[in-house]
Amino acid sequence: MNLVRAALMYQIFSLGLVGIWALLFPQGFYNAFPGFGMQWIIRDGAFNEHVLRDVGSLNLGMACATLYALVSRNIGAIRASAIAALVFSVPHLYYHWHHLENLPNVLERVLNITLLSSNVLIPILLLQQTRGNYEQHFS
Repeated sequence: MNLVRAALMYQIFSLGLVGIWALLFPQGFYNAFPGFGMQWIIRDGAFNEHVLRDVGSLNLGMACATLYALVSRNIGAIRASAIAALVFSVPHLYYHWHHLENLPNVLERVLNITLLSSNVLIPILLLQQTRGNYEQHFS
């Protein structure tokens, strides 16, 4: 599996997981995200079903666009998916970077920033890898 496919599959998984969870189970997402005994959303303010369902829908929409990019192998779709991910992920990372005090310990702070940074680095990688001749990326 090449790097472009792996990056697209990572984006689909991470966007899809958040999207389905937040859209279909907003209260559970609020109470338990990211799972494994950690609670990151609940520490950042009151529950708002509307906002959480919007976040879920946004993430699912981006996951679908990324799935289309993967299946179609269309370089324009891949690049558009990466740009959309950056437009969302850069401010998201910035916000969390400046609100690390909401998380209870160093491990969760490092995990939070690492995961959110990957959501910035993967689209940058996709943009870099899809420059030039398209055929070299999916052969």
